[in-house]
Amino acid sequence: MKIIPILAFATLSAPVKAIEGHRLNKPNLSEGTTMFDRLDVERTGIDFTREWKPPVKWAAEISGSFTGGGVCLGDFDRDGDTDLFLSRMTDGGRLYRNLGDFKFEDVTEEMGMASLGLWGAGCTWADVDGDGWLDLYLCAFDGPNRLFINQAGKGFEDQAEEQGLAFKGASLMMAFSDYDRDGDLDGYLLTNRIPPGEELKDVRFRLVKGPEGEPVILPEEMQQYAGLIKSPSGYKQIASGQFDRLYRNDGGKFVEVGKEAGVRESEYGLSATWWDYDADGWPDLYVANDFYGADHLYRNKGDGTFEDVAPRALPHTPWFSMGSDVADINNDGLFDYMASDMAGSDHYKEKMSMGNMTGKDSDSWFLNWPIPAQYMRNAVYLNTGTGRFNEIAFQTGLAATDWTWAIKFGDLDCDGREDVFISTGMSRDWFNSDLRNQEEALILSKGSAAGRAFWNDKEPLALKNWAFRNEGDLKFSDVGREWGLDVKAVSYGAALGDLDGDGDLDLVVNNFGGAPGVYRNGQEKGERLTLDLRGAGRNYSALGAVVRVEISSEPSVLMRTVTASRGFMSSNDTLLHFGLGAANKANRVVIDWPDGGRQILENLSAGKRYVIEQPENLPSRKKKKAK
Repeated sequence: MKIIPILAFATLSAPVKAIEGHRLNKPNLSEGTTMFDRLDVERTGIDFTREWKPPVKWAAEISGSFTGGGVCLGDFDRDGDTDLFLSRMTDGGRLYRNLGDFKFEDVTEEMGMASLGLWGAGCTWADVDGDGWLDLYLCAFDGPNRLFINQAGKGFEDQAEEQGLAFKGASLMMAFSDYDRDGDLDGYLLTNRIPPGEELKDVRFRLVKGPEGEPVILPEEMQQYAGLIKSPSGYKQIASGQFDRLYRNDGGKFVEVGKEAGVRESEYGLSATWWDYDADGWPDLYVANDFYGADHLYRNKGDGTFEDVAPRALPHTPWFSMGSDVADINNDGLFDYMASDMAGSDHYKEKMSMGNMTGKDSDSWFLNWPIPAQYMRNAVYLNTGTGRFNEIAFQTGLAATDWTWAIKFGDLDCDGREDVFISTGMSRDWFNSDLRNQEEALILSKGSAAGRAFWNDKEPLALKNWAFRNEGDLKFSDVGREWGLDVKAVSYGAALGDLDGDGDLDLVVNNFGGAPGVYRNGQEKGERLTLDLRGAGRNYSALGAVVRVEISSEPSVLMRTVTASRGFMSSNDTLLHFGLGAANKANRVVIDWPDGGRQILENLSAGKRYVIEQPENLPSRKKKKAK
């Protein structure tokens, strides 16, 4: 599909006449009885599998998050079709060019992306150098991250070292955003834990008193292996993760500024998403952390620094926070948020996954201590517009979805309301209380090797994936079976995008121990509209832009924000998809560009894809001052 860019003229506040777009393809209808068809390798050409084949020294990582793999959607060759990258541990991952009609071709070697031996993790498409071509950032475990710079669609060159982004450690995901609004992309590198190697076996840390009398671990580099957490009886030592990194783009060279910006934490990070929660024009950041580490909601103060407002903005957070995503779930013009955990979807699963409430390994002290509190279930944060959120997971029916990884919001049935897909499963049933008791007995009688062998003989924990339809009025109904998405698998990263150009959202899921799930959306009903924003300056994909679409049917207000990295280890296509229901046009489209300029369009017809280039010299809203 060849897309011709169309320039739309606008002022800050005055509406302009409608622009012409490119007509979407005719909807591909479902071939079966469900809304989604799962397509096999013979149909798609996506001959990808992800097996567990770690280096010997990292065999124990089977219980960690790096068993997962990511999915990244983006049009790297600018032919109008959304291409696909899937990550894995043996060779970084594979790149597939979209040939149209759901046919894909592996072009990894041809495009210079072969990375034999690289343990690939999260991946992100973003135009890092601002030349109008999507680049790929690939995170790695125990290896240098890669920054594949697009050579005008003819190939890629790894420039991570030259640009200051070749960090080596436990990198899980890179989230790009122009957080300082200077016109180029910065990045937040989310990290997890990497166990100390042999070179550190003789290193010892010491405790000193901090500025307020609290204990501090020194030397500082040891804080990525051990941390301290306050409890009613004093401080407890816990295992910690690596320090996340905030990279500021200084003219094509990335400089790490996390500590001075106020976002430097050493925790088990599992997802990070940029979004402007307080609608002040500056990208804010939600970071979801596993285990004892608190989730953070970093409010952008507009001066290059951030403030963690989670303790006052969120009533509580998940305990084992994993994937997360942003959407306006009640169509009130405010962005809401969801973060996942591992609550059992039935009584048996809930009780089997409970930890000990007494004894030396009990976590009961922790559950009553943190601020905000942490509970082992999903959290759905409803934005009140006051700087605070209501947590409504039980009200929505989204509180318990088993061992959850990716959260992916999108209007899957084109009715104007954003639905949600949820991926689940795990390499083993690590939280099964009966199995853990058996393991402990084996270790006591035969040693730790027997405990490892016990788990190696167990099958992966395959669970059904979930799909929930947004019914309005903050109610979601389980339609996984009806839509054909309740496949039982061990699923990690997932991404939504329009892979066949018909205006609805298709789905790709990266599965453990097998082939990916590739799902074509066969929805026939519902009008649809696609917006492809082209930002000014070096932010080509307009990351951080916010779009409000107003239509004549209910719901009448549809909100989207352009943010690539979302869910778990994955990034969606940055095209904005709007289901319009019965409406045949968007009456009004308000675009708040990342630099603060506002553009207004009117009467955009349904059934079309519009390429909108940011006009020059749009008046900008005044940048706020730090409070």
